[in-house]
Amino acid sequence: MILESPWDHYKQVFELGLGSFVIVVSRRATHDLFTMKRFQGADEVRMLQSLGHRNLHQMLECFSLEDSYFAVFGYEPISLAHIACSPPFLTELQLAAIVGQILDGLAYLAANGLEPGPYNCSNILLDADGTVKMSNHESCKEITPIQDLKALGYVTMELMQKYLSSSGSMGLEDFRYWPSDGKAVSFLAMTTSATSLEQLLSHPLLDCDWREGDLKWIVALAAVTTHRGWRYK
Repeated sequence: MILESPWDHYKQVFELGLGSFVIVVSRRATHDLFTMKRFQGADEVRMLQSLGHRNLHQMLECFSLEDSYFAVFGYEPISLAHIACSPPFLTELQLAAIVGQILDGLAYLAANGLEPGPYNCSNILLDADGTVKMSNHESCKEITPIQDLKALGYVTMELMQKYLSSSGSMGLEDFRYWPSDGKAVSFLAMTTSATSLEQLLSHPLLDCDWREGDLKWIVALAAVTTHRGWRYK
């Protein structure tokens, strides 16, 4: 914890919409970009300090100023919502690379007795190397005996057909790119009934030899083909 003003080290440059708006800052000494979140209490900061996994958006440092805390993270401007809005439909391999990494992050949290706060395509990030970064883990809570994995189902559905059902129901409406008897559709169906991560981790969709690098060009294309919410003052 750094007991100084963050603005002695960083300059706010704009805000980026990633589910909610986050501050984008430039480090005064190097001009490198980072994102920053402001918290009113220390509980969220302590949660972020206690967790470390490649599929969680890692807090790099934190400043304490008066009654506020300012957490600094790497600058990752692409979310799964941008992937869903980008022109290409994912392949089964690419879908496995994304959901496999999300499950790895969820499994890490579960091993620490935690489950994530609310998550969706907008607050799950991807870096340029194709590494998934869940970004809402300051809101983690104690794990429940029966895990509700429907949020992962909605993320999977949005990635598969590029939109969510207006009725809020789970299941594909467009099967042009996903055979109804395929592994991806079977995985999506399992998210509505699974009560543990182990059930999903053992699904045949994840048996393929997926790699983070399979997502590199998808991330690069999303960066130039999709609109990202922003605010500039």
